Order: sequence, then structure tokens, then C-alpha cells
Amino acid sequence: MTVAFDRDQIAAAVLEARIRLELTELMARYTRRVDGLAFERLGDVFVPDAEVHYAWLPVGAVEYETSELIGLPAIQAWLSKSLSGRPDLRRYVFGLDLLEHSADAGSATVHMHERGMRISGTYRLDAVRLPVGWRLRQLRLREEILWA
Repeated sequence: MTVAFDRDQIAAAVLEARIRLELTELMARYTRRVDGLAFERLGDVFVPDAEVHYAWLPVGAVEYETSELIGLPAIQAWLSKSLSGRPDLRRYVFGLDLLEHSADAGSATVHMHERGMRISGTYRLDAVRLPVGWRLRQLRLREEILWA
């Protein structure tokens, strides 16, 4: 039995694969900048007016603590203050699930694990394609302590 694909189906499949790959690379670039404490280089990850929402559940807590950040300078300052004394952190991001996409925008979830911190979480991202490449417009992280 022969399965036939038309050009539109092939084009749609190629576009989806391309966006999935490019968003995976965008998140890898984010983790390299954060893990390397290279916050000044996050301009190749975020749009200038990006929104970031970090939520974490401290050990023994029942409610999440949160930080809402708007704009690249606020994101850089918060990360610098929060992570500067912790150069040993390493995030692993994996399992990008593409939720929606067009030629110039995409949303996805990505799973995260921090080695040594026993923390796992999920990123939810909204990204846009600019002439210089993909950038995050919105990033939300909800993380939890796996064990104490």
C-alpha cells in the first residue's frame, strides 16, 4: 500500500519540525546563558519587553512563591541577584511539546531538571520569530523540590 502526501502536508510537517528544532535551540541558549551566569547575553533570548513568571515551592511550604518580571533589564537583575552565588547550577531542558505554531510564533512546554538542587519543573513559553531569530516573549516556570 502506498501512502501519498500532498505538498501542503509536507510543507506543514517541515514547518512544524523546523519550529520545534528552533524553539529547542532557543531554550538551550537560555539555559546556557543562565547556567553560565551570562545574564548580559540574554538579549539573544528575550524580546526587550519580555514577561517572565517564576514560581517555586520551597521545602515544607504549601504555597508557591512567585516573581513577576517585565522587561529584559528586570529579568537580568533578578537572575543576577538570585543566582550569582550559585555557579554550580546546571539545568537540563528536555521534551519540548509544541502546543501552537505559525511561521512567526510558537508556544510550547519544556521540562526542566536542575542537577544538584533536586528541583524539577515545567517551562511554558511563547516565542516570536524576528529577523535576528527566535526570541521569548513570555516565559513561565513552575518548579518543585523533588525531595529534601
